[in-house]
Amino acid sequence: MYYIFSAEVAAAEATDVCPPAVPRDEYLQVYGDFCYQFVIYRQRSYSQADQDCRRQGGILAVVKSQDITDYFVDQLLNKYGYADKVWIGLNDKDADGALMWEDGTSPGYSNWAPGQGPRSTHTTNIQGCVTLVPSLLGKWDDDSCGNGIFGVMTFTQNRFSYICQFHARRVTTSATAVSCAPFVCDIDCGEEQYIKDPDYGCPTCQCGSA
Repeated sequence: MYYIFSAEVAAAEATDVCPPAVPRDEYLQVYGDFCYQFVIYRQRSYSQADQDCRRQGGILAVVKSQDITDYFVDQLLNKYGYADKVWIGLNDKDADGALMWEDGTSPGYSNWAPGQGPRSTHTTNIQGCVTLVPSLLGKWDDDSCGNGIFGVMTFTQNRFSYICQFHARRVTTSATAVSCAPFVCDIDCGEEQYIKDPDYGCPTCQCGSA
């Protein structure tokens, strides 16, 4: 019981850096400078998932490195046992086919599955929204966002689980300067041989072992 309680307390303390609107539960994790909410318990369209993340102060997850990909895959497969597609924050809804992350940046890193991505032809005239596939070790799949570009075609909205991303609050700890009292001792321990107080770092009138 003691170890379980300690783990729960540690998890609660770790997520204190996340925005207050985000529920503190098993689906909220902190990694690097971000908090991630793994919403694997419901499925939404891309726009609904995006709105849910923004309502809580975040965006759909931005995956700009293999490190983040590996982290997502590990969490989804090993922690949550979830292997189905999840929405991430990459789409070409507003830029005539040019993919953009939800944070407004263009993709540099990419991780497309075979036959997927900007060079594929099966999404012609379809607004592309991107999913990450844990069972394919985090490869990306381009799925219909639900509407044809310029209203040319209309498609049934895909519904998947998703990952929200939030900036973690930076926690700064200021060191408190400790002034040691004048050191007076009638024992000669030699230079730097006095034992220091473990709490304050001040020397004590006790000799350490040679």
